[in-house]
Amino acid sequence: MAEEGKDEDLFKRIAGIGLQLEYDSGFLVVTRSASDQRRDDDGEVEAAFLETMGKHLREVSSFAVGKARDARATRDFVGQRVFVPSIQVFGKLSDCTEGIVRVSYRRPSFKDENVDVQLIHSGHGDDLLIIVADERPPASETSFTWIADERLRRLFVRAAQAGLRLEHAGGFTIVNLRAVQGVERKVAEGIIQELGAKRGLVSFHLAARARGERGADFVGKRVLVPALFNSFGIIETTDSDGRVAVRYRDKHTQSEQTCWCSGEDLLVVPDERAAAEPTSADPNSETTWQKLMRRAFGG
Repeated sequence: MAEEGKDEDLFKRIAGIGLQLEYDSGFLVVTRSASDQRRDDDGEVEAAFLETMGKHLREVSSFAVGKARDARATRDFVGQRVFVPSIQVFGKLSDCTEGIVRVSYRRPSFKDENVDVQLIHSGHGDDLLIIVADERPPASETSFTWIADERLRRLFVRAAQAGLRLEHAGGFTIVNLRAVQGVERKVAEGIIQELGAKRGLVSFHLAARARGERGADFVGKRVLVPALFNSFGIIETTDSDGRVAVRYRDKHTQSEQTCWCSGEDLLVVPDERAAAEPTSADPNSETTWQKLMRRAFGG
């Protein structure tokens, strides 16, 4: 709970300098809020704060995904059937608030197996599969060559043949279920249980796939790559497996380099602000970090 409080505090400080953080199809995206008012010191303060976010990428990412799940679950998934692999039950998504997803399900009572009891499972949402009825026409045969693991690839193929189309959306793993003639419900449920047993790999590949599909929209955008000593760069291209090629200037050699990294390991950030007018060399003038603290905490 203390860590969650720190994450929320960081989000408030982000908003305090006119920025907002969103989770978008596997990418962590920073934008300037519509109410942001430019100040002379915005450029250096903003850059310093973005670098701070880069140092805490895992924490802010977790909080952003939780916010995305809250919004998407409330809008589209409350009441939908779900499978919870950790306890091997099918249930219904009852609500999602502050990043916590609650699933209601029934099971036989320990006292009397002929009597069902209603229970609630709570988690962050990365431990379940949301099952949504898919009424769209069957898609043309899908290639799963982007999955290197042969066993997982075969599982995805069997899922597609049983009418299951998998996707990553709003921070969730979604199973779009379409009725297929000759495929019984218990067969489809059995494959869902197999997917649940490999939910870590399934979620990882689906999120990477989502980045691969969305990545073209971010080509040319400015990014921060924490692994490269918090270097800023530009996305040059994206791959179908969610990898991103970033062109950046090496801080030590000052030469331009290009590196490939996972899309989940970077921040898509706003375009750089124009440099502020030169300030006097007054020894009592604020440093960048003093300006940052003033902007973030007020004063």
